Amino acid sequence: MPTINKKSKQLLNKGFIFFRIDRNNKNFINQVNKLINKIDDKNFDSKRILTIQNNINKKFNPKFFFKINKKKFKNLFETNNFSIQYYFYLRAVEPINKNSKINPVNFHRESFNSKNKILKKAYNIWIPIKNCNIKNSINFYPESHKLIENKDFKMTKYKTNIKKYSHEHKLGYLYKERKIKFKKKLKPKKLYKDGHFIIFSGELIHGAGFNFSKNTRYSLDMRFMLSKNLKNNMRQSSTGKNYFNNIRV
Repeated sequence: MPTINKKSKQLLNKGFIFFRIDRNNKNFINQVNKLINKIDDKNFDSKRILTIQNNINKKFNPKFFFKINKKKFKNLFETNNFSIQYYFYLRAVEPINKNSKINPVNFHRESFNSKNKILKKAYNIWIPIKNCNIKNSINFYPESHKLIENKDFKMTKYKTNIKKYSHEHKLGYLYKERKIKFKKKLKPKKLYKDGHFIIFSGELIHGAGFNFSKNTRYSLDMRFMLSKNLKNNMRQSSTGKNYFNNIRV
């Protein structure tokens, strides 16, 4: 198993690392699952999912997750001070054959959706909760965190069917997205390892996690950065609240 030092190098070079889900994280996932199991086909809609997302964050918010994994974060980043997104997004992605009205967020970097590139030094955490597998995981372009905009790729903006301030917007879906055109032909890969959660660079181009399995996939995700890199906080556009909270683990 890679050492923490090797993980630090991998995060820098590959843009992502996997952490095995240990006993504390299994308990966390089981507790979240109890809340998610209240969703079924009869009440599967954005309003209901948002209610469950809010309940998850009342009981098991990102600060809680950082506390149970404090040794991992401290050793990996060599600091106790982090600026963390104040709530998790709950992603509930239906099988593609159900013709859902909401598509997964397209390929992107976190900095695409932040003023003054505040999220350029952000990291993402992705946590599998229920029915997660290689057939429904998110995709990424290998080592794309090293690519330079306007040199290696260009973008065009387009509007989606998501309404600003809607339930869907508060679930992390975007009312404006970007189509990326790479200078060289690149092939995306799956970002998934069974029994692991993922930390990856917000600059790693990722997304388009369509569900090609038979069951709805549930996962949690959030963004964070080292407190020393947060020069100015930003507002969460769907809620108007500060995006980051500063914590010490």
